[in-house]
Amino acid sequence: MNRRVLQIGLLGLLSLTWCLAQRNQLRLEKLADNFYVIFGNGGNTGVLITSKGVLLIDTKFLPDAPEILEKVKSVTDQPVRWVINTHHHGDHVQGNPGMPAMVEIVAHENAGKRMQDSPFFKEPGRDKFVAGRVYKDKLSFFEGKDRVDVYHFGRGHTDGDSVIHFPSLKLIHMGDLFAGRGAPFIDVSGGGSGVAYPKTLAAVVKQFDDKTVERIIPGHNPVLARKDLIEFTEFNREVHAQVAQAVKDGKSLDETKSAFKLAEGKYVGYTLQRLPANLEAIYRELKG
Repeated sequence: MNRRVLQIGLLGLLSLTWCLAQRNQLRLEKLADNFYVIFGNGGNTGVLITSKGVLLIDTKFLPDAPEILEKVKSVTDQPVRWVINTHHHGDHVQGNPGMPAMVEIVAHENAGKRMQDSPFFKEPGRDKFVAGRVYKDKLSFFEGKDRVDVYHFGRGHTDGDSVIHFPSLKLIHMGDLFAGRGAPFIDVSGGGSGVAYPKTLAAVVKQFDDKTVERIIPGHNPVLARKDLIEFTEFNREVHAQVAQAVKDGKSLDETKSAFKLAEGKYVGYTLQRLPANLEAIYRELKG
């Protein structure tokens, strides 16, 4: 090995070490006797403890997998046996290969297909950790207090978003279909749709009233309430309505962006960095 190659190798190792050092330590929060959330780094990881084993919702990135398993081990002796991926994005699925070999991976059929096509899962040994069990509209696990219902309501963040309901806990995990209070990421290349987004969210709100859902685990923020989902649904409906009217009026994309305005006093605290991209995605989709 020549000196130049050795230098590059050392620089690469130092870079990787630095990147890993910058990663935040994961934080475990208890929501119920049998349910926890692991916050930090990638998407929020849900942890359901049952008598038959542990079910995880999303697995963050591969370097996070050992710490996820340590967090689980700190609250139960049960092994991780199932993983539900809310969609195909790396910050929610790349921890899969770090899970026990016996784990069953579950996702919507569209997310499963996109995982199979991902270069990450084409690496040797990782193909076993794509979704081996897929569904189209709804899938259920377990019975009684452990019951879990998995739904696909339509396109939004991607074309393979899952919403996971824990009936006995009055809790849903929404992944990045509802990542937090702000303009969402509409992954057009991943089948996402700004036009369908408000309809999909409205279907979620209709399915889960205040008697069946009180708390919501978003994709990347602290636990929220059902009222936050209602507000988020209205936000996306308002954004779509203004763009649709602009298209109807024959306005250009630049004119649409310039004229857009949210009602004063509404959506306080919302992050809006992605709003221009939302306007463009909806505009282009409506224009065909």
